[in-house]
Amino acid sequence: TQGDFARQLLEQAEAERKRVAQAIHDGLGHQLLMLKNAAAHAHDHPAADAALREQLDTISGLASQSLEQARGIAYRLRPFELDQLGLKAALEALVSDLFHGTDLRVFKDLEALPEQFTPAQKLHLFRLVQEGLSNVVHHAHASTVMLEIKKGGDRIRIQIEDDGLGFDASALRRDHAGGLGLARMEEHAKAVGSRLEIASAPGSGTRLRITVPLTPPPV
Repeated sequence: TQGDFARQLLEQAEAERKRVAQAIHDGLGHQLLMLKNAAAHAHDHPAADAALREQLDTISGLASQSLEQARGIAYRLRPFELDQLGLKAALEALVSDLFHGTDLRVFKDLEALPEQFTPAQKLHLFRLVQEGLSNVVHHAHASTVMLEIKKGGDRIRIQIEDDGLGFDASALRRDHAGGLGLARMEEHAKAVGSRLEIASAPGSGTRLRITVPLTPPPV
């Protein structure tokens, strides 16, 4: 079916993101670290004069910046917290990474987040929140954003709300243009059997709500 095909495309894309993230982290990242260390070692050589030391400092600084950028790209492709520490830790790191250096006031409540989801479910939920928060950073022009997770009965509700410019949500759905990553978000939501609701209007901010059924952990 079309839904199965869309999920297969998502899974293939995630597998490729993971492969590229590992290549950046283990390959490029390692080489940049070696370059940085080599420049630092050469800087301390007795034969190095002041001009050479200045150039080596520049090389070391550029290598450090490039290493941080490479690690950031690898993280955004596939956050290591998701595989090693769980969904809550990954979302905490996501919030810290996305809003670092912005003027946005961020409020979050992740205490109700259970860890009983499968690895695939965790990844889909992470991508949903990542897409929603990225939209706030890049499009909303908001001053405040709230990420809240609440448990009620056999389901949890993930809600992202901002006080930004808002948009015509009904028009966005009608044009099927995939604006704001809506098509990707809906596919991720379907993959975990959840319902995605978007409430927004021009000048009234945006509220994104994901209602996820809780299924028993695999035996």
